[in-house]
Amino acid sequence: MTESADATKVEWREWGQKAFDVADRAAKPVLLALVTPWSAECREMDTTTYAEPRIAANINDGFVPVRVDADRHPR
Repeated sequence: MTESADATKVEWREWGQKAFDVADRAAKPVLLALVTPWSAECREMDTTTYAEPRIAANINDGFVPVRVDADRHPR
């Protein structure tokens, strides 16, 4: 993960089958965040929306949050 992701309160998982297996076992939908390290908007989401405790708690409780670096995984 990036420094920006570490600043959030969302418990992000890495892209991969393991995250989808967790979602399947927990019967929760996946919340997929496509981000790039150069995006000011992505950093803003991390430091505002995803840093908000109520929002992060709702995401963590209701979803399996998965963060994908769109530059590393372009497809």
